[in-house]
Amino acid sequence: TIDLSGKGLTSVPAEVFDNRDIERLVLSNNRLTTIPEEIGQLQKLRELKLDNNLLTQLPEAITTLPNLNHIDLSKNSIDTLPAGFSKLTLHRLHLHNNKFKEIPEEVCSLLQLHTFSVTSNPLKYLPDNISQLTGLRTMYIGRCQFLEFPRQVLQLEGLQELYMGTWTGKGKPSPVPEDIGRLKNLQVLDLQNSSLASLPDSVGELMQLRHLNISANKFTSVPDSIMNLSNLEKLNMSGNRISHLPLTLIRLAKLKDMGISENPLTYPPPDVCRIGTAAIMDFLRRKLKEKEDGM
Repeated sequence: TIDLSGKGLTSVPAEVFDNRDIERLVLSNNRLTTIPEEIGQLQKLRELKLDNNLLTQLPEAITTLPNLNHIDLSKNSIDTLPAGFSKLTLHRLHLHNNKFKEIPEEVCSLLQLHTFSVTSNPLKYLPDNISQLTGLRTMYIGRCQFLEFPRQVLQLEGLQELYMGTWTGKGKPSPVPEDIGRLKNLQVLDLQNSSLASLPDSVGELMQLRHLNISANKFTSVPDSIMNLSNLEKLNMSGNRISHLPLTLIRLAKLKDMGISENPLTYPPPDVCRIGTAAIMDFLRRKLKEKEDGM
């Protein structure tokens, strides 16, 4: 590893390229505006971290690195990738906080890609052929400017984690489509801050889901569909308009962490809610038993 992060560099020191056996090069948090073509000499490079610099483009030579499987380009001002980029066998690609108006064609040919982040870019849509990325397991596409729910993600049936909070652009709030239920392998789903007031019934088919974040939306009640999510451990509903937690929540037997702050909750009583998730679940169980005993 060569780690030159946070050194205030404005150019890459020439001697870096003398280390032909280097596998990991970290140049994060500098003031680099270009990466020289000599990067192509580092043929054993596996990981390249260029995040938080002043880059606007990449050298063509990057596309000749046969072992490169992780590249972090986040927090730069890049809006295109070099033509041969699709030749790389990348597993992880981080492009968040850049200037991409569309996802480059080359990305859709990175068939080994496992983790892809393009959060905080001025994207209006996803390309149809992103469906080729059948190995994708984790995708970050929040804080973009999609005009409606990017349905192309529903083709990625291998996804395990989907982070798409704050995905509405200038368009009116767009509902989550019914066929979200196709993503049967999802374990984490983040839909925070997206002007949602409801979820489709098919969310209840996401039986692997462990974490669901629907905070900072417009829900007035807990969506019925989530009561089927028997593996759910973490549920964030903070910052909504929910006044009442239903007794049916106790069906979420594995729930350990429930975020409910910043809601106008009147039931359970505030003193119960303050104690935390376990106390809330105990209260709801007790109330349900009283109700059943009273029948």
